Formats: sequence, C-alpha cells, structure tokens
Amino acid sequence: MQFPGWWVDGDQDSVTITRAVFDDTELSDSSNWKKAHQNDDDALAHGFVEERDMLLEVRRRLGLFEQDAAS
Repeated sequence: MQFPGWWVDGDQDSVTITRAVFDDTELSDSSNWKKAHQNDDDALAHGFVEERDMLLEVRRRLGLFEQDAAS
C-alpha cells in the first residue's frame, strides 16, 4: 500500500519539505502508519503522512515552540 506524505529535513537555518509517497515498510506500526520509522533519530529527515504532523515538525525544526512559550 502507498501513502502520500512529506519528508522534513534541516534545522533553524534551512528547513526543506519534500513531497513523498511512502509504502508500509517505511512507516511505523506504532504510529498507525502515519510516521516514518526513522523519526526516532533527530539527525535524520522525518517522514509524515498527516499534514498537521508535518507542520508541527517544521515548527520544531525552526525553533518556533520556544518562541510560542515566551509569547
């Protein structure tokens, strides 16, 4: 089975979002097939099927959560 989604990579200097198509071997059972296995490693690109999860990851990589808490 194939699932459309996104890869998110980078850090505060440059975040890249790339459209992707995942198969079930790339997604974790524990995430109900919504996130890539490699999301457990912060050094790697992270993959997502759900748009909301992808956007939260972009915010995390840009460091926006800390700014939200200060506001």
